[in-house]
Amino acid sequence: MELGQRAEAARTVEQAIALDARYEGARLMLSRIRLQEGAFGPALTAVLPLVDTALSGGDAVRAAGYLGPILDAE
Repeated sequence: MELGQRAEAARTVEQAIALDARYEGARLMLSRIRLQEGAFGPALTAVLPLVDTALSGGDAVRAAGYLGPILDAE
């Protein structure tokens, strides 16, 4: 994804998250975009609510799945 497309995509998914903070697809996409930018902290911030929800539901495997791409990228 080119820089201009990435910025537009980030704006779009941020708007989707603003409308529905639990929107998993938007959070995952934002995390991927941030990883492409080399922004590991913001990538983690994007998925932390998903990780928290998975852990509070006792689903550590799912939580790890959300964190895996970030840990692999670093």
